[in-house]
Amino acid sequence: MKICYKIKHILRSWQSLKRTRRLHLMASRASFKSDGYKVIPQGLMAATLCVGFMGLIVAKPHYLGVSYDNREDREGFVHFWAVISSILGIKDEFNMSLFSLDVTEM
Repeated sequence: MKICYKIKHILRSWQSLKRTRRLHLMASRASFKSDGYKVIPQGLMAATLCVGFMGLIVAKPHYLGVSYDNREDREGFVHFWAVISSILGIKDEFNMSLFSLDVTEM
């Protein structure tokens, strides 16, 4: 029973990521029609990820009530966002989550 729940949960998460990537693609196409851009700029996507989703939690976790027990927990959190951003199509050269934890926390 627990295994089925985990598989179902993973599949639901994967579907959500695919839907988000599809929305990014649709936004890119719409942008191309209006502004002439072919895709959402990688730097913009990376900045949104870093500032909007990961940055504040890494830089100032106590502001949001997040407490990390140790460095390994922080590294795991950053790695999680490195994987998510890769799945969403952010190139490695723009992915702030791939830097060392010391650099990411700056």
